[in-house]
Amino acid sequence: MRRLRILVLDPDTTVRVGVRCLLGQESWVARCICAGDADQAIELARRYEPHVALLDLDRTLSRPEVIGALRGACDGTRFLLAADGSDLRIDACRTLGVHGAISKRWSPAVVGAAIREVARGVSHWPYVRQASETGFRHHELSVLRLLAEGRTNAEIAGCMHLAEDTVKRHTRALYGKLDARNRASAVAAGRRLGVI
Repeated sequence: MRRLRILVLDPDTTVRVGVRCLLGQESWVARCICAGDADQAIELARRYEPHVALLDLDRTLSRPEVIGALRGACDGTRFLLAADGSDLRIDACRTLGVHGAISKRWSPAVVGAAIREVARGVSHWPYVRQASETGFRHHELSVLRLLAEGRTNAEIAGCMHLAEDTVKRHTRALYGKLDARNRASAVAAGRRLGVI
């Protein structure tokens, strides 16, 4: 996959520095540029033409007019919203004209997978539905997404900061809910259901 240019728009300096440090270590990231306000983000979008813009949903920075201005500055950019909660609503996010949403509580590996997915042109909505809508717990969906990337239990445990036994428990729960016999059939079933 091509190396990605990512624009992060967040008013919190600590968040910007943290995201830049995390993404800057990834081999699939060509450049991570950060802005603290809309004007700076628009200027950076014109200069660097980011593939994906990660915007803070919980602040006014993700207003439709801001997204419209960013789209005008670089019409090839795809938009991903970040919020504090894990129960983001698809309908509310879509009204902003973006391509997906993530929770700020997710692990870096899961956030990275979402960014790459959106960059490929895939909308990233099912993953933010409430557990009551999907029938899956938040951690189960995180495990399923990482299984789809081909990660081992040990790698998933490291990504999610969980014990390996906990990952195995989530995997067994997924097999039961998806009526799957193994990882491949679980991933296939998850894709059919639209949860990955």
